[in-house]
Amino acid sequence: MRTAILDLNGFMGGIAGVAGSLFELPEGTKTPNANILLGASYGIADFQIKGIEHRNGGDITKLTADATIALFEELEDVTEGGFGGNNFKFRLTAANDSFHQTNSPNSDHTKGWKIDFTVTPKEGSVSNRDIEYIFDILKLLGEGSFQVTYKGNQIASITHFPRETLRAEKVGEDGEVKNYLYSADWAKVTKNSTLKKFPVFGSGGQNEIYIIKRYVK
Repeated sequence: MRTAILDLNGFMGGIAGVAGSLFELPEGTKTPNANILLGASYGIADFQIKGIEHRNGGDITKLTADATIALFEELEDVTEGGFGGNNFKFRLTAANDSFHQTNSPNSDHTKGWKIDFTVTPKEGSVSNRDIEYIFDILKLLGEGSFQVTYKGNQIASITHFPRETLRAEKVGEDGEVKNYLYSADWAKVTKNSTLKKFPVFGSGGQNEIYIIKRYVK
């Protein structure tokens, strides 16, 4: 399963660990924009919403609903044709949901600005060209990072990696970044901290980091 995140407030990232009991939406809370998204999802082939994860923490914004519908309509159209080979299934796994209300109450999820979704191949492996096209679409929406895992010379999985947990290490003599360093909380990092390294995409590693750059016209 491949996981991504769409942030309509201008950047990508932000998943916290599980802690405590889940938030419960007050009875009678109305979620008109999330309902619009749900209704539209029925008309998009190969797109599903996981349970009530799009609204069990509250409503999403109208812009989030409209942009999410447009995104998956576009992705569905692309992967239905000869280019994409109809390889993908898409599933929205979170928006303004109880998990984020409980674990990241100040995140943009709880303000209705973010969604999480998975991209899963229907069969076999997804081609690099398919992945690059999806990245190109997401690139127009913000900046984010994915962990690309290989099995042999084939892509085995592509998993969302919270952008704010990564920092580029110092560039090499050739002026290129070779690795990204990971910390769950950079505010707690000291000069004595031992940080995990992930090589950049295309370096030949088994687990690489692919950075989606912010689009600037």
